[in-house]
Amino acid sequence: MLKSYKILSLLLDYPTKETQELLPLVMPYLEEEKLLNKSSLRDMRRFVDIVRKLDLLDWQEIYTKEFDYASSSSLYLFDQVYGDSKRRGMAMVDLKQLYASEGMEIATGELPDYLPVLLEFIASTQSPEKGADLLAEAINILKKIEGVLRKGDCFYHYLFTGLVYLASTGNAKPLTEEERVELERMHACETCFFKQQAEMAEEGVTAEKYEL
Repeated sequence: MLKSYKILSLLLDYPTKETQELLPLVMPYLEEEKLLNKSSLRDMRRFVDIVRKLDLLDWQEIYTKEFDYASSSSLYLFDQVYGDSKRRGMAMVDLKQLYASEGMEIATGELPDYLPVLLEFIASTQSPEKGADLLAEAINILKKIEGVLRKGDCFYHYLFTGLVYLASTGNAKPLTEEERVELERMHACETCFFKQQAEMAEEGVTAEKYEL
């Protein structure tokens, strides 16, 4: 398991008592694994220092404000690319199939483009190199969210500097000409997250979270 991705997945999910209990372990795990650079580790420490001083209810309120009520910092990555376009649903199918191909199922009611779910998938199934390549396909989205959070002086931007660094170490797949034209037409970001080729489908999914 890639503990750096797992930790980022947990910290970007809705804060719980269990998340608070994880905080003392964050820096030792990150420093041991050495996937983040010194600058990103400093930012992770800043994040931990801030949230350790927060009451859980206050932390939850901040999370809800930044990620549930603000579309510009939505953690549902395909929202950032496709909005309400039907291609978002097609991309969801592809992403579910990718998860299933590695033996990972997601919880009923959760969407596959939720960033903590993607990070969980990388942490549980990918090598550092393949994980970075996968995350690199979303680097423009991650940079956008980081910029929004930084502009709003929200401490969550410290997590996104780490994500952007990890993504920068990978190689993104180039857009096809058709994808480029379609994304420009929708005024979306320049980088496609996954190729969309599957037909719309409905399927039930069940799953559980992995442990560190």
